[in-house]
Amino acid sequence: MSVIVAVLNGVFCCKRLDLHQRALISAQRNARPYFLRDGDDFSVEGVVIRSVRIHKPLNRKIGA
Repeated sequence: MSVIVAVLNGVFCCKRLDLHQRALISAQRNARPYFLRDGDDFSVEGVVIRSVRIHKPLNRKIGA
């Protein structure tokens, strides 16, 4: 399952793509998958191969 950047009905999104089920899977565990329909305007803009991520929130206030 690849992580993709796509446009779905005019809205950019970053999701996991399950080609077998034609579904977009969110990283949030409580979110339901979105199953692509025939009428959707959907295009894959790219595949995520690397990312920069903050794994721990900062403990200081910005501007302090």
